[in-house]
Amino acid sequence: MKTISELKKDLVFNREMNELMDILKKTAIFEFQALFNRRKAQTVLGKYVAALEDLLRIFPPGAEHPFLTNPLDKIILVPVTSDMGFVGGLNTEVVETGLREIRKKDEVHLLVLGEKGYLQLEEKGYKFEFLPGIGTEMNFGLAEKVRDYIYASCWKYKIGRVIISYPRFISFARQEIAVDTLIPCGYLFKTDETDASSLAPERVNKVNAPRSRTKFLFEPSPQKVLDYLLKTYLAYKIYDIFWQAKLSEFAARSMHLDGSMQELIEMKKGIQQQYFRSKHEITDRTIRDIFGGRMATLRKSRV
Repeated sequence: MKTISELKKDLVFNREMNELMDILKKTAIFEFQALFNRRKAQTVLGKYVAALEDLLRIFPPGAEHPFLTNPLDKIILVPVTSDMGFVGGLNTEVVETGLREIRKKDEVHLLVLGEKGYLQLEEKGYKFEFLPGIGTEMNFGLAEKVRDYIYASCWKYKIGRVIISYPRFISFARQEIAVDTLIPCGYLFKTDETDASSLAPERVNKVNAPRSRTKFLFEPSPQKVLDYLLKTYLAYKIYDIFWQAKLSEFAARSMHLDGSMQELIEMKKGIQQQYFRSKHEITDRTIRDIFGGRMATLRKSRV
């Protein structure tokens, strides 16, 4: 059983930890709100990606490009994790969910983002490439680095499938682990009648209208234009995923820290009960000792 002084130290430690968690939680909420507001203001990004998708639809479904034609059993897995902790099991789920997408026959290349993913893959004994996690500045350069790694690997190693696992932001209280296929991206070219039959009429008209009425002149060549558009589209697609992952990270950290604070409050109640019980026992013992001493003195005086 702990002594009074030990219980006092536990109470002080509990209070300091609670204050630290409170600061971290408020910081995470502030960073989430700032990032959320920046995201809401980014209306241009969505329009730009939509414009790129429209441009890509002018190419025929059978276009030749490594992003479309390489063998599917050579893959790159990109788990997007964080550099910081206090996000519960979010990083573990991102890595585990991504690894479950790998088939036995696949030739796998791993590119992990974030120190938490680095530590987990290292512990599991995987060989992988590493890039730092997504910073609060949301630098587009990191998305371009990932895109360049994928692009170079598609040419060098004939990679035909690229999947990315990340936490998708649903709301402040809810995030889900998503696995998206970045490559092959043939879905961008599904404009033939067979594929279009599954689309709504207004969607079919919009998709086929440019090709049916317009002849395009590509400079310097259709292949180079297609290559540029696919590279640009991939970078913006990755950048959009980074926003989802970062918002999820801050939201998860806020929720996790709030849970930790509740646990500390419950622990404090238990420590306080032990403290007051011990103090009460000492007080009782002291009273009994004084009373016993007093009675002994009285008995001696009567004798």
